[in-house]
Amino acid sequence: MNYHPADQYALDVYDGNILACEYTQLAVERYFNDLERQETEEFPYYHDSEDAENVIKYFSACHHYKGDVAGKPFNLDPWQQFIYWNVFGWKRCSDDKRRFSTAYVEVARKNGKSMLAAGTMGYLLSALENEAAAQCYAVATKEEQAKIVFQYFKEILRVSPKIRDLYEPSAASIYCPDTNSFFKALGSDSKTQDGFDPHAAVIDEYHEHKTDGMYNVMESGMVARTQPLIMVITTAGFNTAGPCYRMREAVVNVLNGHYTDETTWGIIYTLDDNDKKEDNWQNPEVWIKANPGLGASVKVERMEQNLIKAVNEGSTKEANYKTKNLNIWLNAMELWEAAKVWSNCDHGPIEKDLLKGKKCYGGLDIASNNDLTSLALTFPVQPGIEIMTKLYFFFMPEDNVLKMQKKHRVDYIKWIELGYIITTPGNIIDKQYIRKHLNLVKELYEIVNIHYDPWNLKNEAAVWAEEDELPLIELQQNINYMGPPTKDYETQIYGGLFNHGGNPVMNWQITQCEIYRDANENIKIMRKKESLKVDGPVSDVMSTFGATEHKEEPPKPGFFVVKVKG
Repeated sequence: MNYHPADQYALDVYDGNILACEYTQLAVERYFNDLERQETEEFPYYHDSEDAENVIKYFSACHHYKGDVAGKPFNLDPWQQFIYWNVFGWKRCSDDKRRFSTAYVEVARKNGKSMLAAGTMGYLLSALENEAAAQCYAVATKEEQAKIVFQYFKEILRVSPKIRDLYEPSAASIYCPDTNSFFKALGSDSKTQDGFDPHAAVIDEYHEHKTDGMYNVMESGMVARTQPLIMVITTAGFNTAGPCYRMREAVVNVLNGHYTDETTWGIIYTLDDNDKKEDNWQNPEVWIKANPGLGASVKVERMEQNLIKAVNEGSTKEANYKTKNLNIWLNAMELWEAAKVWSNCDHGPIEKDLLKGKKCYGGLDIASNNDLTSLALTFPVQPGIEIMTKLYFFFMPEDNVLKMQKKHRVDYIKWIELGYIITTPGNIIDKQYIRKHLNLVKELYEIVNIHYDPWNLKNEAAVWAEEDELPLIELQQNINYMGPPTKDYETQIYGGLFNHGGNPVMNWQITQCEIYRDANENIKIMRKKESLKVDGPVSDVMSTFGATEHKEEPPKPGFFVVKVKG
């Protein structure tokens, strides 16, 4: 028996002939269940294969405009046909209008998302949709981002002779005279967002939206339309507290039967990570779960090349690979994989005498009261220094040693005896003692600058700089400033590009680090728990900033520089 490609795809997933994740399997099962339900009088929907096929045929009239497929028709793959077979095929028995008003498609990059988004809007403008004065929008956080899908459709029209004459494109709009309908790009920064009467909206890369404001604008404006559609086509991201992940959770609950929502359709292509099965993201055999276009639009060779970079070049590359290429959501907080390769940078004992008089850059993290303070010095490669070298100084109030040892469950006493930690008088950090030590260090080494956390040193820094000529530079600890040097530091760890000499305090603290990653893929060192310590790695990042960014001209805007004499 010959089945429609969409039905054949569903059967192949159901029978296990196509490897698919749990969520894809659930979407297929829902389809087959609904086919059975439409035979009952209670089920108010039916499947219209003719209308679904009209959408699929429309896509074949759209042509690619770039790459080695430029000029060729966009023939939907079976997995893509399955999407439109559902979203446009199911109708209401009461008025023959479309059943689904919301569609959520989550898939890894390079699986044709932009083409799907653009083609969907083109169809919804056309006479095939039969919606008079349809307002259709590509929606994003910024109008420039929304224009990506808008421009994509303009380029499609340029190379698609069968549909080119049906539309009138301009700089800000694509108009369809047959239906008096238009397609525009819309962002949260657009001049106006009120007074809309949208028939359809496509939201590309919804994971980038910090709020559901734009989604709500579209949804609330559709109340007068009889068969509106919001189509979300996205990859995974890092913001699991954001609107996209919340929508994803709702779709998952619909798929697994925990929620009942007959007007929302969704499918998710990702790796399995649950009680039943946990896929190894480095295993090429499971990549097809997140990349149904693997071997076609997604090149296996590129996946393999990117995997090597993800494994070798640090957590940022790994996180990008997981989210973009494998559609895996990551928490904003994650274990720092760099800790696993910290030993790459242990090149043997450091001969401190060889560092005397050498140029270096400092990072200083002063404790708030009774905790550890750390100073890191980075010595770049220079005559007499063949590999970038690190020196670390840790300070702790002597009256708190036993208490902190019990709290942190490490042998502070031994580290003090071996000289890795210096005790200061009393039960709170003695800043004057730190000041004296900085002056001693300044006499031993040529310190170009010392970047410091201003939280506990802002008042003293100006005095120390003025009276002691210490080259102090304030470095704000927010992710915008700490992100770039943290990435540099991570790259150096993976490459084994410096020698930390096996410092045991740093060996311990590096394992206490978590990485916070924002939506722009900036990273910042955080603590797993408030009781743990990461001041050593933080001070090392600040010293890395000095060593990698220092120039003879004044520091970049945004940094507060304490002026020194002369």
